[in-house]
Amino acid sequence: MRWIASPRCLTEPDRILMVKHLPTFSGAAALLALCLGLGPATAARAQSPEPAGEDLTAFYEQLERTIISGRAAAYLGMLSPSLAARAATRQFVTRNIVTGVTNVTVSELRRLPLSGAPAGEGYAVLIEIFREQRLAGDVATWLLNVRRDVDPGTNRSFSDGPQWRIVGQERLTQVGGLFRLELHPEQQYIVRNLTIEATDLTLRMADGLAFVADTGQGITGLVLQGEGEVDFTPTPEVEQAQLQLFAGDSALRTTFDSAFIRVNPNDFDALVPRDALLERTVGPRDYEEAQEVFDRYAPESYLVDVGHLSDEVWWVLPNEGDLLVELETPHYDDLTYVKSSRKAEDIQLFDREGRRNISIYASDEKLVTRGRFYSEDDLIEYDIENYDLDVRFLPQRDWMEGRATLTVRAVSDLSMLSVRIADALTVESVSAEPFGRLFPLRTPGQNTMILNLPSRVPAGDTFTLTVDYNGELPAEAVDHQAIVPRDLSLLESSRFVHPTIRSGPEPHYLYSSRSFWYPQSTVTDFAPATISITVPPDFGCVASGHLSGPPRELYGEDSLGMPDGSKQYVFEAERPIRYLAAVMSEFVSVGSEAITLPPVEGGVAADATTSRELTLSVEANVRQRRRARQLSERAEEILGFYSSLVGDLPYSSLTVAMVESELPGGHSPAHISMINEPVQNSNLLWRRDPVFFAAAPDFFLAHELAHQWWGQAVGWSNYHEQWLSEGMAQYFAALYARHAQGDGVFRQIMRQMREWSMQQSAQGPVYLGYRLGHIKQDSRIFRALVYNKGAMVMHMLHRLVGDDAFFRGVRRFYTDWRFRKAGTEDFRLAFEQESGLSLARFFERYIHETGLPDLAFSYTPEAAPGETGASAVKLRFEQQTELLYGVPVTVTLRYASGETQNVVVGVTERITEARVPLSGVLRDIDVNRDFEALARVEVR
Repeated sequence: MRWIASPRCLTEPDRILMVKHLPTFSGAAALLALCLGLGPATAARAQSPEPAGEDLTAFYEQLERTIISGRAAAYLGMLSPSLAARAATRQFVTRNIVTGVTNVTVSELRRLPLSGAPAGEGYAVLIEIFREQRLAGDVATWLLNVRRDVDPGTNRSFSDGPQWRIVGQERLTQVGGLFRLELHPEQQYIVRNLTIEATDLTLRMADGLAFVADTGQGITGLVLQGEGEVDFTPTPEVEQAQLQLFAGDSALRTTFDSAFIRVNPNDFDALVPRDALLERTVGPRDYEEAQEVFDRYAPESYLVDVGHLSDEVWWVLPNEGDLLVELETPHYDDLTYVKSSRKAEDIQLFDREGRRNISIYASDEKLVTRGRFYSEDDLIEYDIENYDLDVRFLPQRDWMEGRATLTVRAVSDLSMLSVRIADALTVESVSAEPFGRLFPLRTPGQNTMILNLPSRVPAGDTFTLTVDYNGELPAEAVDHQAIVPRDLSLLESSRFVHPTIRSGPEPHYLYSSRSFWYPQSTVTDFAPATISITVPPDFGCVASGHLSGPPRELYGEDSLGMPDGSKQYVFEAERPIRYLAAVMSEFVSVGSEAITLPPVEGGVAADATTSRELTLSVEANVRQRRRARQLSERAEEILGFYSSLVGDLPYSSLTVAMVESELPGGHSPAHISMINEPVQNSNLLWRRDPVFFAAAPDFFLAHELAHQWWGQAVGWSNYHEQWLSEGMAQYFAALYARHAQGDGVFRQIMRQMREWSMQQSAQGPVYLGYRLGHIKQDSRIFRALVYNKGAMVMHMLHRLVGDDAFFRGVRRFYTDWRFRKAGTEDFRLAFEQESGLSLARFFERYIHETGLPDLAFSYTPEAAPGETGASAVKLRFEQQTELLYGVPVTVTLRYASGETQNVVVGVTERITEARVPLSGVLRDIDVNRDFEALARVEVR
């Protein structure tokens, strides 16, 4: 047992974890822990303040001994006589003083002088109590009123007994379901003809050895040693194709040398046939080898960090129906299979060491309850309605210290919540109004803390959550994985993953959606925000929201430990934003002006929420000031063009931040467009990248500005739908290039997009999102398909439905889904409503599938009756692929006079024919000369 006054801060080794899911436990002490995930982690432990006032060490030590004893009389002896006599006290003792406790740690969180007691004679103390019962553990938060002078119920002095008496008590929270896992040292099994079956997975072992881990509630862990066989055959054809990229076959059939399995104890007997396990005497060498397997895999999953309360390692149980299988294979190294029933996509296979998700999909069972399409918002139990952040940064040290206040609304009845925050950040304290102090449980590798509420919050009710935190957290980098150095001898391969900066671009520090730099929901969550950011004197800051006046310089006590002259910026985001972001660098202000943009083409009626006024500001590193001034004019023109198409400006301000970089590109949170300006002596080539368009120098800027509408004002409902953001931003940038530079540049852009789309379509459907290129670790595939093919789909849709219907669809989609998250089905419905066409097949083929159409084209000149020369031509397309597509194809008629005529034919049926009157003597015909159709065309 340990009484802790000032807990130490501990760290866990870095680990790579790939899958995230939520085990659930019944009862008021439920722990819903996130125990698997993707990414390296350093677990940060919560710290408590030093106790103040009178020394209560002896009191806490007595409380620990009393809880371990399990004797109700011993606990009652610590109470005042009046409290001990109450009926409610008996219930409290029955619930909290139990037999079988083997160890206890009491930690004081906070104390305050007790109302009505003389100074130093009474306190209200908030304490954490960690109890161990052999392999099980739980954490409780108690609020105790203690006095050493009189019993407030009788006003009589304490004559004898303990110096301090408990005069009031309440258990605020309790988190149970914690277990220490260990292999049973006295149980070993011989494996004979074992078969384990789960969704799309079969394990077989003819001969081998097995050891088990038992929690006291049944077996939850199984170690298998010996050669076995694994067969993983995903049901979806799309996943079979991804597996083909990984293993060279649509099914993974290989051997394994050892396995570690986690399961809920209630599922073990149904999963593992007992007659295949024959108990035998434990072999010491066998046990040591099994322990090595256990030690290797067990800490990777279902682990919970209870911080300073215990030096032991604690786990939670998988949910009933869930399964984790870790396999050591000779051909593919370590592979992990997870079935997680509470996730929208409940089946996953991944390569943990290589950080590659191989398969992620919904089982047939899940599809029955979830349906084909889903939004990540379907899974949330709470909604954040407002953020209030106050953060101080020392960027060059990667240090931050902050306080976040969140207004939380319960979507369903809420007794606990998971909150995202980076593992590297130490959570100093968490409090909720009206509940008080909460104990955060950290889940290593998950960038998450679990908060158990003292009482249930009914659906629809709101409360505030305040989190104090600090730590070292590196800034984010924009991903340019596929860009290569000029001198390929610098690397062993032409795929340049982590560029080495040779020269000296001015450093900049980005904190955005990937770093979890502030407490937030487990999914992106539209909400207004107030953000106060303090930076050292030489730095400037741009963040999500409009700047509320000039920054305030801080000196002395006002600087709160920051260097004198530090600057405090305050940003306000009145309209909801998906996530919060900040960019810090040695910025200089290039300019700021209020602009009014022209009305939309076609005269869309304005409503109370429509805005055409914007404050446009530009910040830049010193060496980029001249370019930034030019950029300001171009940005205003681009924003005006986009506003004319959509009919609205989503946010009242936008700051373009031009930063120096080895690489081009950018990042666009709400209110910000960060543009990377490559330094002149950069050692990197980017011309081989799918999104580099030499003829359109403003393409990166135009793409990033378009994200204020697509990706920010209108979000995407899950990772599958990212193409809506990137494809629309890419297409709007192409439309701007045509507007500013003409049809010739536009055709060059579309031709390049088509080439990349045609080359890479076999790598997977656009709907796979970030997973495209993930297995091969080549992000050019992702950009070729999510960006370029997504834009090509937009363009073909434009040509199918026509100008008017297309832009009406754009405006309807934007208006219907502004400040919400949308999916492909929502996009389709908007355009069907405006065009009157059925577009289900169009999106099915080009977004959800990988194929491309093969078309056979022929034409026949036709003469009018009584005439010898042709007066018309009949165009004929025949779709050669088994599946039918909807694709617009340009047919170019060449006349003897040298003139040309373009005709767009919507090829939607097996055979599509069109008769076109001729305006002269026909010399020749070209098909898809503009390269604006994703199709292979054979001219017959």
